[in-house]
Amino acid sequence: MQVQREKKENHTRLITQSIRFAGEDLSVHEDLGRCGTPGKIWGKMARRGLLGWSIPAAFGGEGAGFSDILPAVEAFVGSGGRPGLALSWMVHLIVGKVLIAGAANGKQKKEILPGMAAGRWTASIALSEPGAGSDPKRLRTTAVKKGRAYVLHGEKAWLTNGPLADLFIVFAVTGERGGRKGFTAFLVPRETPGLTVREMPALGYLRPSPHCEIRLRGCDLPETAVLGRRGRAWEDLSKPFRVAEDVLLSGFILGGLDRELRQAAS
Repeated sequence: MQVQREKKENHTRLITQSIRFAGEDLSVHEDLGRCGTPGKIWGKMARRGLLGWSIPAAFGGEGAGFSDILPAVEAFVGSGGRPGLALSWMVHLIVGKVLIAGAANGKQKKEILPGMAAGRWTASIALSEPGAGSDPKRLRTTAVKKGRAYVLHGEKAWLTNGPLADLFIVFAVTGERGGRKGFTAFLVPRETPGLTVREMPALGYLRPSPHCEIRLRGCDLPETAVLGRRGRAWEDLSKPFRVAEDVLLSGFILGGLDRELRQAAS
């Protein structure tokens, strides 16, 4: 009973926290980041602890589950609007929980998760490509193993939070199994030689959520940059990320519909 009571109280606390933030701090209309500099809203979210919700407590976060985060996202959009900000926030939470906490080794977790929880680090998933979207059959970015290193070539597009990211999680083809491409995920720091961040046309309806493209030209990465199992990133990382994204997007949509209905009724 005590455990259930604590879970319920934590659930209510997160929803209340999101509603309070939406009501008090969403009056400023700004882009979250240009040229890698986070905006004021992102900093406020970090100070309020919102960016660490999905990060395990051992690394400075809340350790919240998606069953707690979903209604909080719904309340956030319903109370304050700003679906673009909600999108950036939920992607940050999914990347931290599913990709880093779920797949990184011990050293990688220690290096990345505390910074994500505190808002000092932002990681962006680099999966989609120009003209290919996220169709695995059409993705062309490659990582070729040379000795104890990998060399990455390719382009990625529609990177949510990319303009303010310190780290990109790049999916690249590293082989084939049974006629299907095998993908490996790599942790690629923004300052990696050969990586270029390029602007994309702004998506007005998703402001202030920032997006960008990246180009990878001969990016040399050590074996320690591999995230999760080699050749299994699509199954281990992409699919779980998609499931979590779809679940949280339902809250994003329901919150927006509820807000529209209340505004129409008034």
